[in-house]
Amino acid sequence: GPVTAGGPAPVLTGVIEGAAGRRVAILRQGNISRSYRVGESAGSYRIAAIGARSVTLEGPGGTRVLTMGQ
Repeated sequence: GPVTAGGPAPVLTGVIEGAAGRRVAILRQGNISRSYRVGESAGSYRIAAIGARSVTLEGPGGTRVLTMGQ
């Protein structure tokens, strides 16, 4: 895909289900992995929603849905 100013496209590596059903997405960008909550920014993307096995990102190219294993 196109190269974005925010660096490599994020890859969903995990979703953690926390207390009260709150989810945290584990995203890898390049060789860096960290956790994100809804509303936080990952490079040039904002975390719009976190599902059981997917995360929805809003960014410069529009909305992207990342699914586990892809």
